[in-house]
Amino acid sequence: MKQVCLPCDASFRDYSSDESYVEKKEAFDMESVIQEIEILESQLEQLEDSVNNHKKLVRHEPVWQIELKDGQLRLQSEIKTLEELFLFGKAAIRYLSPFGHAFQTCFISKDSIPSYTRKAIETIARAQLDRHLIAASPQHDQCWNPSKSLIQPIQTRTMVAQLVDKYFACLNVMIPILHEPSFREHYNSLQDPLEDIITLAICTASSISTCRHSFLNTHERRYMGEYFYHLSIEKLVEIFDEPDRRLETLITINLLQEFMIITLRVKELQKWNAIGLLITAIHLDRAKRIKSATMDRNIFVINAANFNLKFFLGFEQIAIPPFDISFDVLPDEPKKTQMLFDIANRIMKLVSYKPVVHVITQTQWMAAGHKGELNFEDILQYEQIFKTWWCDLPDHLKLCNDMYAITDDLVQSTTETPKLLIALLITTQVLSINSYVIQLVSTKRDQEIYRLLKEKTICTVMYLSDTFLSLHRQVNQLECYCYSSNSLLLRTIDSLVTLSQVKELNENTANQIKAKIRFCMKDLTMHVLPDHQVTPTNSPYSIIAIAPSDKLPSPTELYKHYPLPFEALSFDIVQVASSKVT
Repeated sequence: MKQVCLPCDASFRDYSSDESYVEKKEAFDMESVIQEIEILESQLEQLEDSVNNHKKLVRHEPVWQIELKDGQLRLQSEIKTLEELFLFGKAAIRYLSPFGHAFQTCFISKDSIPSYTRKAIETIARAQLDRHLIAASPQHDQCWNPSKSLIQPIQTRTMVAQLVDKYFACLNVMIPILHEPSFREHYNSLQDPLEDIITLAICTASSISTCRHSFLNTHERRYMGEYFYHLSIEKLVEIFDEPDRRLETLITINLLQEFMIITLRVKELQKWNAIGLLITAIHLDRAKRIKSATMDRNIFVINAANFNLKFFLGFEQIAIPPFDISFDVLPDEPKKTQMLFDIANRIMKLVSYKPVVHVITQTQWMAAGHKGELNFEDILQYEQIFKTWWCDLPDHLKLCNDMYAITDDLVQSTTETPKLLIALLITTQVLSINSYVIQLVSTKRDQEIYRLLKEKTICTVMYLSDTFLSLHRQVNQLECYCYSSNSLLLRTIDSLVTLSQVKELNENTANQIKAKIRFCMKDLTMHVLPDHQVTPTNSPYSIIAIAPSDKLPSPTELYKHYPLPFEALSFDIVQVASSKVT
């Protein structure tokens, strides 16, 4: 007979595990539950009374009579009760403000112009997912096998060291997820690097890098990436459910996600991202474990990837909770890594402010084609926080004291990468936000405020697009840092394409925006791999855009001739988008 062990607490210490003990234990538990229910009922009654009282106060809020005498505002109404005094205290700023109700003016987007890139990627991803639901493609799970005439056999084992060195030398991320000194020590102790899952995942990520320092051609990148990816997945399947290897699993997933994106493995990306999120949930309680810098970084990266998945594959409106993220910068890490975390921590601080979170949430909701809503006060607070944050940056990260005073001459004379990089990131973010703020319209009144807001937003967008191009060119010209700014360039083109579709623009402004899109496309063609620059006559996306939704071809099939299909896909999307508006 199987024994059942029951926990022994102070109330039942004198009882043994017999029926009497069980009965008394159950009775005690039931009594505790009843007491908790009674407490909750009492608290609910108190809360209901409090809400009702508040509603009564709001409903009976008096109208305050105010006069202007000798240059001073004076209250004429008589305050008779303490409640009225509190009501006036809350209302005073609003009533006495010389701006009246201006800050409560609400702007909404009636028919949002969604992000063209997001809409295109969602369409393509849906086609891929639908095909997986009908029947899994056997070809997709096989190694990519180019023609033998295109690639010579490669000794993969001999290239491991080169790929590992390149991964750390050419960091192409804002949040490095590995502590390099610790990994180097671990790597040097390995008898066979091909048996280590982290090493295999690093080689996968390093193989398909689009960095200018890559020593492989595009077909070799895909071949090597597939080889190491399949070895990594084989080991990942073996270890992902082992409790003592959770961090190892999470690092591997984060390293492999970029390869899944670049090769359009949408279903695999969703699956492993979900597993990564389950692992992070185990480590959310920081008070119960020793803080690990590596775990913190990987938790952030897997959650950021999940946010992007939800955005591009059928956007869900996500309520961003208050947060205060600060990554540990370990003293023995390379200077380049420390610089990246210095920038990341300051940006995390900026986007943790509630007004900034609110504006970003609403504009992203609009980017997904939904209705957004902001009031004038939201916009003013967001802009003031940005300006204050920029002014508070230390000198080693700041081009000048005013973010809107960056000139082309200043950018060209600057050689400090941190200054250029943080300006490039912030310029892209603000430009993207403003491309949706300009779509807002006044709900009922204050057309003059709306007109001024619109004019200011247009001027801001024009200025930021020029600033972005200057920063982008300078960062790439210096060649001292391998962060791929192509993703930022793609985002900027998408913002300008969105802006070009706003109906209220005058002809001069519309022509300026089209010209800026052409400049951005010219820059993009200089940095995208030549054999991945899809020509308009051979555009696979053009086929997807016009095909019936139930007969969409597989994106993997359409872009199979490109070793790095997502590189070709992203170029193809913005090329089609820009050609429609220019």
